[in-house]
Amino acid sequence: MLPLVCAEEDPQLLDAVKDYLSQLEAGRCPSHRAFLARYPAIALTLADYLDALDLVHRGARVLTPRTFVSKGRD
Repeated sequence: MLPLVCAEEDPQLLDAVKDYLSQLEAGRCPSHRAFLARYPAIALTLADYLDALDLVHRGARVLTPRTFVSKGRD
């Protein structure tokens, strides 16, 4: 389900998304349940954002600079 609220329109949602993303970028795998418990007022909307961030982050980890190096090049 797509988020109905734009994170840019809700400062609390934007802060939560930035916090979650910074944890992912630091190599942590934050628990959705624990993270959402910190934000009960926006938990339903935030859950969609967390799912999307996890999906993008997993995809980004698969792509490495070596993925784009053609064969025969150093």
